[in-house]
Amino acid sequence: MKDVFGDIVSELSHIADEKEVKLYWDCDNSVVCGNTDLLYRAFYNIVENGIKYNIDGGKVMINVKSDNKKIMVKIKDTGIGIPDEEKKNIFERFYRVDKSRSRKLGGSGLGLSIVQSIIAKHNGTIVVTDNENCGTCLEITLGI
Repeated sequence: MKDVFGDIVSELSHIADEKEVKLYWDCDNSVVCGNTDLLYRAFYNIVENGIKYNIDGGKVMINVKSDNKKIMVKIKDTGIGIPDEEKKNIFERFYRVDKSRSRKLGGSGLGLSIVQSIIAKHNGTIVVTDNENCGTCLEITLGI
């Protein structure tokens, strides 16, 4: 997981720099058995969304830790957040929370649907919650 997130942070740093969004990551030595390319794609999408839908000068924080049974990944941002009534829909295909903003920033509304599918293929779960202060937190659990 350290290699996956290291590559993602490196690849997305230029987009983050443009928005003055700081990327923070703390990753233990977790190892997932699965398709590295698919997991990369899923986590890349989440981090990219955290940057795109963030405020200028915001943060995206990635935390990865494991115990003997599972790996827990939390990706939190300080962005615009997701209204409670929209959270149940964000993993649906073609769904966008803010249609006008999504058009400006690009995207088709497939990203989180694909993410959920990839996580499910790795016997994992993904849920969306609020970041304590503002923004969004996605919590992913994967089996070891």
